[in-house]
Amino acid sequence: MNTTENGDPKRTEANDEVRITFRMPADVAAGIRASAKANDRSLNGEVVRALREYLARQQRQQKRQD
Repeated sequence: MNTTENGDPKRTEANDEVRITFRMPADVAAGIRASAKANDRSLNGEVVRALREYLARQQRQQKRQD
């Protein structure tokens, strides 16, 4: 994995994206692949959508608790 000296993922020069490699259980990967296909998205696009949705939910919950 391309990382900076402190271990953070390197940003690409062309845009504000980072490349991250991670592992997940096979059943989760299968579910994400199926969801990507059903939504006509790339696997990466589906993962990004799911993470953004999760983060938005977390922020809403945090605001309710404050």
